This record gives sequence, structure tokens and C-alpha cells, in this order.
Amino acid sequence: MNVGGSGSSGRGRYAAPPLAEINIVPLVDVVLVVLIIFMVTMSFKKPQKSDGKSEPVFSLPITLPAASASKAGTSRSSTLACGVDKNGQRFVGNQPVTTEVLLLKVREAAKDPQAAVRIDADRDAPFQNVVELVEACQLEGIRNVQLHTSNPH
Repeated sequence: MNVGGSGSSGRGRYAAPPLAEINIVPLVDVVLVVLIIFMVTMSFKKPQKSDGKSEPVFSLPITLPAASASKAGTSRSSTLACGVDKNGQRFVGNQPVTTEVLLLKVREAAKDPQAAVRIDADRDAPFQNVVELVEACQLEGIRNVQLHTSNPH
């Protein structure tokens, strides 16, 4: 006598059909973890200029002002890097100099018609010192004067 229903499979009348679904929750978890890893590693990548070169890093005791629209310009070999810290001390490259020496360096740089001056001024530097440096560049005929800022992003 066949009590369990028709057929000889032995499962019974109320047996569940086999499951044929793929559980995607673990797949989504793995993809999210990989995405987080990529996002974290990309935040540690140092941005470079479009030409692949990086600017020389000077260790001036300054905090650059932030500008959200700042764009990294092309750095030339004839760019004179000048700095002013929050105490009004002036620098050429990373060497502290007097006002007279700074003006002499600007005059020497002006001999090159393609000369540029990049001003690295502390955000708390006296504005008068920055204006004097810009004015010195104008008097010597240097028209490419760049104010170096940091990107807040």
C-alpha cells in the first residue's frame, strides 16, 4: 500500500521543492568592502601635476591660505620662489633673507623675460609685506606673479 502519495520517491506529499536561488547578500557585502578599500587607498595618493612633475617642496614655517578655486600652475625653472612668514621674515627658496637681498634676487630674476615669481605667504603674514613684494616685482617688470595657496580639499 502506498501511503505517502503517488510515486516511489519516498518524500511524502508535503515535501518542499529544491531551492534554486542565489543568495546575493554576501556578494554585496564583499563588493562594498572592496569599494571602501579602494576609496581609502585613493585618498592616500599624492596628486601630481598634469605634466607628471611635482613642485619642489620647501620647508618654510608658513601656513598657506586656502582657495577653493586654486589651480596648480606650471612650474618653470625660472620661477623665483619667495616667502613671507607670519612674523614678516622674508625667504628666497627656503633661506631667510633681508629685504635688500630679496629685492636683489627679484632684480636678477627680472633679467629673464620669461621670469615668474611665486609668493608663498603665510595666511597670518602682514599684508604690507606681501604688497611690498608684489610691488617690487611690478617695478622690475615681472608680470607673472603667482600667489601660492593650498587646496582645502
